[in-house]
Amino acid sequence: MKKKNLFLILWPYKWRKHDDLRFELSQIKNIEIKVLVFEFIKFLYPHFIPAYKNYSTSKDVIKIQDLKNFKDRIKILEQKYNIIILNYIDSSNLNGLLLNYYLKKKQTNTIIEFKSAQIPLSKKNSDILTYRKFKKFINTPLTAFYYAKTYFFSYIERKMKLFPDYLLRAGSKNYPDYMSNHGVTIKDVNSLDYSNYLTYKLKHRNKKKRNNFKNHILYIDGYGPKFKGDELLFKDKNWLPNFTSKNWYPILTNFFKNLERKFKNKIIIVPHPKTKHKNKPKYFGYRPVSKKKIFELIDNSKLVITRMSTAISYAIVCRKPILFIYSNELNLEKNHMNELSVNVNETGSKVFNINENFDKLNFNSLLKINKKKYSLYKKKYITLLNKPIPNYKIIQEIFNKHYK
Repeated sequence: MKKKNLFLILWPYKWRKHDDLRFELSQIKNIEIKVLVFEFIKFLYPHFIPAYKNYSTSKDVIKIQDLKNFKDRIKILEQKYNIIILNYIDSSNLNGLLLNYYLKKKQTNTIIEFKSAQIPLSKKNSDILTYRKFKKFINTPLTAFYYAKTYFFSYIERKMKLFPDYLLRAGSKNYPDYMSNHGVTIKDVNSLDYSNYLTYKLKHRNKKKRNNFKNHILYIDGYGPKFKGDELLFKDKNWLPNFTSKNWYPILTNFFKNLERKFKNKIIIVPHPKTKHKNKPKYFGYRPVSKKKIFELIDNSKLVITRMSTAISYAIVCRKPILFIYSNELNLEKNHMNELSVNVNETGSKVFNINENFDKLNFNSLLKINKKKYSLYKKKYITLLNKPIPNYKIIQEIFNKHYK
């Protein structure tokens, strides 16, 4: 009997329903490919579990307890399916290294990895970085141990040549290009956000959807300061230590109020995927927190505001102006400000300290974009593809090549 096709995702954290959408699982299922997700958070990062409180998961998720559990399940699945594995497990600790060794040395299923950053990354001065990290690590030894362990096991992985069959890259920058020297096929795809946008547009190209938020201003929120996130993963209690809810939200809501008066447009809050806000909370000045995804709202937006987010890719491809914001507190966070400076430079967008007098904001240029920089940003960090092909169709191409 002919085997069916299975797309198996190995996920190091907690898989959320939101991730079903990001990875276009419903579209993959529609092309007669079964989908399963193996969730490894308990095996790899149990200390990170509190970052995912009150999140519902998908019925396609299987929680993996240990390496033996994983091996046993793979052997059972191989009897029924042609398997392609999308591997998101990094060799950042011993368990991750052992899992990758088994994947790439002890079994024969096709392995895909997606390792593009999808955002610009700052190049810090090495001497300053060494001094800052040394000072920080003295104060946070658990963080120092985490980074040292990550670098060590990643080094071992590379020395052992534990490489995938395919490396998916979104744009020309910030991916491990050395893999092409080790027989890895580099395949161009889209950033996850852009692919979601393409999928949404294809699905609704012949439909006129009612939109209650026309000509609005989008605020793409981060996970802090109200909610905890990556500091749990990195075991860093001093993650953005100067950034506080007490000072951030009052100046943010005052800034929103002034901006709405100036442009006579409402601001819609788009929450970070790791956060859970009630609709119209007091700390956002009772403004609506949208349940819609950014790709449903971006076409009708006038301006996109953010501290920093990979989701600015929506604004780039839709040619919407971006305003990066920060505060006096965030200005004390040197690493954050380095990253912010890179994003501002790469997009040619405006940046504003919301502690400053609102009238200092340059309104004449705020709604203008740098078309040349937007085009370059898209090629560097979003996609090199010349045609608008969603990622699920590229996954289908790989299946057709191996199992047609």
